[in-house]
Amino acid sequence: MAVISCSEGSSGAAWVVAGWAFRQVLADVIMLHPEDREMAAIFDRAEAVGYLRIGCLDKPLARRLTAAIRGTASRIMASEIRSGIERFQDEQATQEYLKGLRMLLDTVRVGGTVRPEHLGPGLHT
Repeated sequence: MAVISCSEGSSGAAWVVAGWAFRQVLADVIMLHPEDREMAAIFDRAEAVGYLRIGCLDKPLARRLTAAIRGTASRIMASEIRSGIERFQDEQATQEYLKGLRMLLDTVRVGGTVRPEHLGPGLHT
């Protein structure tokens, strides 16, 4: 399991998914923002622990990361860009990932918590 938390408190918005989906989102975002070394360093640390706590970052950085995640997920969902998940040529994994991206977009837009029981089988195992 891995988490992207969008709020400062533990009861706020969070996206809880399998580690592979978490790592893929971070990789997809960095693919679009290769020049952002600060973001890459934060994502490297987040990947190591399976947790990205955006709400605890300073406001301008938190907004930049949230916008990058939202923008990347939106562009993948709109088929404007391809996700790295496609290199595996696994249709089921790709569909689970796209479902997870929709939930991630809901999390960063609305601030709702997405719990593992709301995910498909591939995203919470």
